[in-house]
Amino acid sequence: MLKNVDNPDEVVLYDEMSSIIILVHDEQNPFEEMVFPKNTLKWCGDGMGMHLTLGSISRQLTAVGVKGSIMVIYETGLGGTIYRYGNHGKYWEVVGQLAGWA
Repeated sequence: MLKNVDNPDEVVLYDEMSSIIILVHDEQNPFEEMVFPKNTLKWCGDGMGMHLTLGSISRQLTAVGVKGSIMVIYETGLGGTIYRYGNHGKYWEVVGQLAGWA
């Protein structure tokens, strides 16, 4: 199911009415993961609400020294997507789909 994300700056993840979980895998110990606190990231806002893009997540985490892979789980009531960055290179991939909670 792996599919490259062509333009990560166009994949917008809204905070309201959704769940966003960011997991970071340490390059030194790939079998341990850490939940990265999303409230420490710089969010953008528009008429739809506060949001992040996949591109902004990878840039911000790289800037603070994250060197392992990044997984983002984004779910809304109607569905969701699991994304991974840095597993096969410096790019985002879709690695799974979710059914949503509604």
